[in-house]
Amino acid sequence: MYKRQGQQARLPQALSLSGFGCVLIDGHQMELSVQVATLARRHGVPVLFDGGSWKPGTAELLPLVDVALVSADFRVPGFEGDVLDYLSQAGCLVVAQSHGADPLEYAVGEYRVDVAVPHVEPVDTTGAGDCLHGALAHAISCAGLHTDRVEELFRFATRAASCSCLGRSARGWLDNASLVNDVLALLPAPGRPQSRRVALRE
Repeated sequence: MYKRQGQQARLPQALSLSGFGCVLIDGHQMELSVQVATLARRHGVPVLFDGGSWKPGTAELLPLVDVALVSADFRVPGFEGDVLDYLSQAGCLVVAQSHGADPLEYAVGEYRVDVAVPHVEPVDTTGAGDCLHGALAHAISCAGLHTDRVEELFRFATRAASCSCLGRSARGWLDNASLVNDVLALLPAPGRPQSRRVALRE
């Protein structure tokens, strides 16, 4: 990916998403994010949006997103209604909002669920949000994206994020093999072959 001075950002023409199970985008480098999401859509690869905050171009990106997981601080400019409703209406198939140690809320259409975040005595919360999104992307890559599996995906991701707070720095917890294995035990098993929209609307 590159951007020369005075030129629009463009993806390399040879870029391939062959073998990808999920694409994780956070909205930085928005021009490239939209291009990557468009390419993923073309190849049936699920797109996960890490929405820490609203950025210029977010409205253009959202219709290309399969799963939007936004923070409690995520705000839509000029919109005072429910954030999950907005994301759904923008075209995202699965929408969710994290609230730190409080339950994560997700919705698929009109179906809403609160997912309890496992309680831990945190040592260091650095990188917990990144772990949440990374774990969710990994779970989607492994299990696929299906309406009857969505809660499993979020339970795995919230468990990983909670456990990431039990070590010093963002990656300290990974030195605890027993803890890592406990998290991986919750990883959803591979599901049916993916088809980005059909699988979610079966």
